[in-house]
Amino acid sequence: LTQLHEVENNLKKEIIKYDKLREEVSFLKNQEAEMKIIQTKQDKELQSVSETLQSSRGVETQLKAMQFELKNQLSVVNSKYESTCCELEKKKIELKKTTSHLH
Repeated sequence: LTQLHEVENNLKKEIIKYDKLREEVSFLKNQEAEMKIIQTKQDKELQSVSETLQSSRGVETQLKAMQFELKNQLSVVNSKYESTCCELEKKKIELKKTTSHLH
């Protein structure tokens, strides 16, 4: 009978250990599920950041192209300005010659 009580006590101890292990496994499974949710959120955020980065690179390329075009246009305008200044200078000299002849 004592042996029976001993076996029963051992079984109760094993059942308690088993229940604790089951709780631990359940806790770990919940943690794993939470981690997967966090991982999914992070993956989505990373994808969003990646898309934003690609978009900003496209905008940067467009801006560089616009900057290049504006530099070209400015160069053309400067050339026309310089040419016009030269023409005005020539006409000014001609006018001086003409007016000096009149005097």
